[in-house]
Amino acid sequence: MKEVMLHLEGMTCTSCANQIEKNLNQMAGTKAQVNYATATASIISEGNLAVDEFISVVEKLGYHASLEAVDEDAYLSKLARKKNVAVVIGTFAIVISMIPAFQFSGWQWILLALTLVVHLYSATEIHYSAFVAAKNRFANMDTLISLGTLVALMVSVYALFFTSMGELGMKMSHSLFERTAAGGIYLEVAAVVPAFILMGRYFEAKSKHRNMDAISQLKKITKEEIEIIRASNRVKIAATELLLTDLLVVKPGERIAADGVVVEGQADVDESIISGESLPLLKKIGSSVIAGSTPIDGELIIRPTGIGADSVIGQIEQLIIASQAEKSQTQHLVDRISGVFVPTILVLASLTFIFWIIFGAETAFALSSALAVLIIACPCALGLATPVAMLVSSAIANENKILIRSSKALEMSNKISTIFFDKTGTITTGALEVVSFNPLISQPKLINSVAFALTQRSTHPVSMAINKHHPVNAETRVENFASIAGGGLVGEIDLRTYRLGNLKWLEKEIKDLPSDPTVRYVGLTGDDELIAYWALRDSLRPKSKESIENLKKLGLEVVMLTGDGDSNSQLIARQVGIDVVYSELKPAEKVAVIEKYQKEGKVVAFVGDGLNDAAALSTANLSIAMSSGSYVALAASDLTVLKGELEQVVSALKLGRKTLSTIKINLFWAFAYNSAMIPIAMAGYLQPIWAGAAMALSSSFVVANSLLLKYKNFNFT
Repeated sequence: MKEVMLHLEGMTCTSCANQIEKNLNQMAGTKAQVNYATATASIISEGNLAVDEFISVVEKLGYHASLEAVDEDAYLSKLARKKNVAVVIGTFAIVISMIPAFQFSGWQWILLALTLVVHLYSATEIHYSAFVAAKNRFANMDTLISLGTLVALMVSVYALFFTSMGELGMKMSHSLFERTAAGGIYLEVAAVVPAFILMGRYFEAKSKHRNMDAISQLKKITKEEIEIIRASNRVKIAATELLLTDLLVVKPGERIAADGVVVEGQADVDESIISGESLPLLKKIGSSVIAGSTPIDGELIIRPTGIGADSVIGQIEQLIIASQAEKSQTQHLVDRISGVFVPTILVLASLTFIFWIIFGAETAFALSSALAVLIIACPCALGLATPVAMLVSSAIANENKILIRSSKALEMSNKISTIFFDKTGTITTGALEVVSFNPLISQPKLINSVAFALTQRSTHPVSMAINKHHPVNAETRVENFASIAGGGLVGEIDLRTYRLGNLKWLEKEIKDLPSDPTVRYVGLTGDDELIAYWALRDSLRPKSKESIENLKKLGLEVVMLTGDGDSNSQLIARQVGIDVVYSELKPAEKVAVIEKYQKEGKVVAFVGDGLNDAAALSTANLSIAMSSGSYVALAASDLTVLKGELEQVVSALKLGRKTLSTIKINLFWAFAYNSAMIPIAMAGYLQPIWAGAAMALSSSFVVANSLLLKYKNFNFT
């Protein structure tokens, strides 16, 4: 059995994806699934078919396929250039065509040249897509756009060359609902429609590109240069060249490139990018380590047990790819409807032309009426319905420190029934802070200066929290300083030895310490005498409890999913008012819980921040990342809360719900308004220029309705 992943180029709607999938599945022993959102074809073949044969089938349909990923940055840059050219020319076209006072001598010939630039440069992919669809005997939205704009262009060229419309000094005037047998020029229609469509297409492509950032960030982790021991020699290689027979050497601050077991050394290891846990874990001989984590204070030699796809990172990557394939976006509704809408409009336009010819109308009048049908039904408002509302809501969100990465966030925000929260870095801040300082001798200045001097030389999270708690201006000289992995700090000050670290390492006990699994105790000794100790805790985010209550008021069930221990997790859950807790979960287990709820018919959101959350974020119907988390989690999310506060999650959901409502109104208007005008156009009472104006009015309504979002109150804090 052969599994192949092809990267596709040239698809413009789901009709294209369906056509490719249909043809691939016609190959013997082949099961293919084409994902329009990720522009990929996942193929499983039981036969001996070569990759070139799959690529050949795709390219015969007029699309491009390869094993290499498409350069999305280059594609977006090219699309942006084409969009910008079309928008500038389209703006000029609509102004000069509709306002006679601006029509200088020869304006129509200048406009013709500029319109040709739009069609020969900006709109080439639209026309090619329509050609491919016609060649393979199906229709998509590009069919209607291409046909309508090309007919408008060709009729205009005829009028310019063979009628008085081409005379210098000609000024064009229009009368609403005037039946006329005269021809005309419709260059503004031919120029403006592609501009609108390209704007919508650009913002959709940009959104899709962001969706795949999580995978690229995961791959970066496995492509770093690493040091290994191979045949008793230390050498530097790329992480992708690592073998299970090698020994991996990882120094403080370097990222561990593979899952493995420590065979030499010990260190406190920061696994927050994987587990989200703020406290580093001591790793010594025999301890398991996870790819992506980082030793803080010691060198480790590791025997790899999982590399590439077999590592935790590789498994998370596969989970993200699988979940991306299931994502849907509101604007794809337009493409699903096109299977009926486009052929219907083509038939109506043809019947209009035939009807008037049969009943003796002049060819110019029949053509003008048919063209009006095509233009009034041209779906630019449909193309704008989602992306413009998305743009406005994104601007509102950005102003309030919320980043919307996917229109999926908008369509799902109104459907969410359950919202899952990770604990560390989400409900809590993910950063340690001193909750109590307990001096045991009456020399507070000495304790302050010693604690500050020792912790100033360490980047350990515990040291940084204590250092922040004891700011001292005067410098204290430390001799023979050392950082002991899994223990703490040691140094000499004024010929006296001080140690700062965990109580077990200090070999000290403190009577009557409250039993609290959320607290870490750290002591300070001077010549083996305990002189002070601190209690540190990962603190709750401000207004966590209030935010959870507000989410419940929105009718949402709130659940905690975390990799932390059960007692600690239950305590935090009680403090913020969460009743259901799943603790000690691995990344795949978080995904399993989410999928369990989804199978029960629930639509779920997930809020997280760590790399271990990336798969859960991608699996959830709506994913929300806290900005304090890993970049991989941010890239896998639909919404990112840049302030890192839970009340922003509530505001983001309210914004998403209102934006979805706006999109629905836009879509209704785009269909209802234009469809109501189609009978008028068929009757010959709507000239193409006014059909173009009506189409522009429909688009303007969509834009104006979207802009109204700016005047809504979403209670941003």
